[in-house]
Amino acid sequence: MVTLVHRKTALLIGNNGYHRLSNELDQSIENVNRLSDLLTKIGFHVTSESDVEKYDLTELIIKFAQTINNGDLVFLYFSGHACQVNGANYLIPVNDTWIQTERDG
Repeated sequence: MVTLVHRKTALLIGNNGYHRLSNELDQSIENVNRLSDLLTKIGFHVTSESDVEKYDLTELIIKFAQTINNGDLVFLYFSGHACQVNGANYLIPVNDTWIQTERDG
């Protein structure tokens, strides 16, 4: 049985500018830009965001999820800090208060 893809859509998030200078990254946004170019070339509708704060990160993902329809090919990419606590994974926004030391990140 052949399944047709109705639409290719992607949400790409790159966080470089973490508020704590010691937590800053330098390639996340560039990674998103390169991936966006590649996905666009192969027919994806791409939404890219950078240096996203907590409230905006949550809203961005919720709004993106609401656009997804059955049959869509969906790609979600996050480049930035993340962590796992008690088996649950978390994306860390640029205005985090969680990362205090290198061990925390």
